[in-house]
Amino acid sequence: MALTYTKVLTGPVTLSLGSTSPLTYTPLNGEAVKINVEERMEETRLVDGKKIEDQAGMDLTIEVTIDEIATADHATIKTKAAAQVDIEFLDVSTTPTLTISAPDSVSVHVRDGKSVLRVMKSVAAGGTIANLLSIA
Repeated sequence: MALTYTKVLTGPVTLSLGSTSPLTYTPLNGEAVKINVEERMEETRLVDGKKIEDQAGMDLTIEVTIDEIATADHATIKTKAAAQVDIEFLDVSTTPTLTISAPDSVSVHVRDGKSVLRVMKSVAAGGTIANLLSIA
């Protein structure tokens, strides 16, 4: 199963964390956001020794680099992001927003002196990108 790209979104973004009283960072450089969707494959070996590969699901990983956030604020960021993450692209006329509701995993760490928010969500076989995120 191949992923098809229909639109490339660039430019500054607004990051909102949490569904009620969201914590917002704006504007962030568009290159600060990395989005990756990876297909998980499962291999089965048949009695005759042949192998069959089948989709086992998909994993979504989003990393957002936020400059100069105090490490004391990392717990708040992690708590807010556990509910919902919204990324709004500001340089596109329709200002599309990617929403990840109830991610499976949220972590915040420091890399090169900057805070990095990492959000992960998975879907089992038969799931689609729409099960990972919504685009409005």
